Amino acid sequence: MSAARPGALWLSLLVSPLACGAAPAAEPAWPGPLCHARVSGAPAAAAEAAALSVPTSRVMVDVVVPVDAMKAALERAVPAELVDRRGVDVGQAGQLSLRVTRGAFAVSARGDDLVVDVDLFGRASFCKPLGLLGCVSYASCEPAAHGRAEVTLALDGQYRLPPSRVEIPITRACTMTALGLDVTDDFSKEAAAQARTIRERIDGGVPAVAELVADLWRALGTSVPLGNGACARLSPRAVVQTGLRARGATLSLGVGAEGEIVVESPCRASAPSATIPPPRITRDAATGVHLEVPVVVSWEQASLALARALSAHEPRVGAERVHVTDARAEPDGDRVRLVLALSGRTCGQIALTARPSPREDLARIDLVELAPLAGESARSGLDLELLARELAPHLSLPLPLNPAAVPRRIDKIAATLLAHDASDPDAPSLQVSMHKASLQRAEVRREGVVGALVADGDATVSLRGAR
Repeated sequence: MSAARPGALWLSLLVSPLACGAAPAAEPAWPGPLCHARVSGAPAAAAEAAALSVPTSRVMVDVVVPVDAMKAALERAVPAELVDRRGVDVGQAGQLSLRVTRGAFAVSARGDDLVVDVDLFGRASFCKPLGLLGCVSYASCEPAAHGRAEVTLALDGQYRLPPSRVEIPITRACTMTALGLDVTDDFSKEAAAQARTIRERIDGGVPAVAELVADLWRALGTSVPLGNGACARLSPRAVVQTGLRARGATLSLGVGAEGEIVVESPCRASAPSATIPPPRITRDAATGVHLEVPVVVSWEQASLALARALSAHEPRVGAERVHVTDARAEPDGDRVRLVLALSGRTCGQIALTARPSPREDLARIDLVELAPLAGESARSGLDLELLARELAPHLSLPLPLNPAAVPRRIDKIAATLLAHDASDPDAPSLQVSMHKASLQRAEVRREGVVGALVADGDATVSLRGAR
């Protein structure tokens, strides 16, 4: 009995792991390119993809004219008492005293015209010098006029605003027919002098926008490096103005530029800016910055990224291990076709398709809904549904830029491109402040897999000096 016990012990040691649930045997590794079977035939032809259509981006600056500020400037420039002449010798009529005052200025909008209204009030009196009695007043009248200044706030083809138009017609004459006295001409001359003063003040206060528009046009005609070999290629198309808008206590004029922006890698040199075209009026254009930027991952870049990602994995398909030795991404209608070169017991090319989907948090585009083309499993002899499930977690395309960093980068680019000369007191100063940017969708296009980046912000201008 005792001699049999060691043998029973060894037997129990061998059997007990099986009885208690032994660890499974290690899965077979990729056997290498055995190629006992080869995929037959070729995948079905791919559907043609649409070409990239670049949406329009716009930078529209709101040039604001505060009504109260304009009125205050006019009040300071034009004194309340315009004329005060006393004891003017007018021959047989004796002496004339003439005083002209103005009322309050009113600023309004009429179509594209900025309109300034003001009333002028006069008092004319005649007196006769009578020795010790002094100059005895014997007649007086009160002429009046209404002044109106208009300036069209719409840029012409040379990006200038036309000069203002000022008229001060007499609304009440100063005529004393019985005495043969008429002061209307004198009052009219004084009104005309004030018209010139008002015109000069208005024309001097109208903002100069030609240089601002030229800066915007130059800024939209560049290729801007974004790092990591990517660039934003900008192509300006039009200059837009809104015409005059009345908004409560302010009048505003939107002036900006629009064009196309594409983010691409590698960088390509931008074409020289076209000659700046005449401005176009778009009255419903919103002010601020609205960018719709296609971020293109070319098919070559997509293929390289997928080949790198999949080469590190050896998915199991049934009892077989396969290795992806190469990957090619290409368009197939609105889906991405993946042509994979497999190596193992079975060798050859198989095709799957996927839909691109943006993943903003990691600045990537995922390829989801991965599935084999119809007939591919039969052609290859492999369970490609299972292969698709194994590969799906590893399919994503890195973007050439991170959407989260776009607002800060645009702010810096704007500061560089639109920098003004601080030593020039008349130079306009443009500030761009961007909000959050987001990757809103991903699409398949002939040029590559395209992520749609949308960014919005504010554009404000400080206009200093006169036109």
